[in-house]
Amino acid sequence: MEKYHVSPGDLEHCVEHTLLAIEGNFRHFNEKMEFYAIISNNEIAGYTVIIRHEFGIDELYSFGVNMKYRTKNVLISWVCCTGAKIRGPFYIVLWSKNTRAIDFFERNGFTADRNNTYLNDTEKTLILCQQEG
Repeated sequence: MEKYHVSPGDLEHCVEHTLLAIEGNFRHFNEKMEFYAIISNNEIAGYTVIIRHEFGIDELYSFGVNMKYRTKNVLISWVCCTGAKIRGPFYIVLWSKNTRAIDFFERNGFTADRNNTYLNDTEKTLILCQQEG
């Protein structure tokens, strides 16, 4: 968690920080946010949060997969299921230091825009867009 999370710390700290961010955005987006559990072998393996935007391109806002379940099959299945839920092009904003996630999405058909910033944040965020086709 120290290397990849925006607010480095132990697992409990990182989870609390992420939940506070989701809660803050829920106050703004409320019914536009959708929450999903990631299930593997009838166990909760993680979560996914999608924001439906009025301007047409939805956002994979937040996600987490328990390390115990981070197998290639679970992760590929999660990407496919998330794409099916969104049903169209979508984007992801990631912290630039989260290279593990950025590399994962690139290996799975997404394009990382490493040259442009998002919301004028030059150090912390990066946009990933699903490739069409």
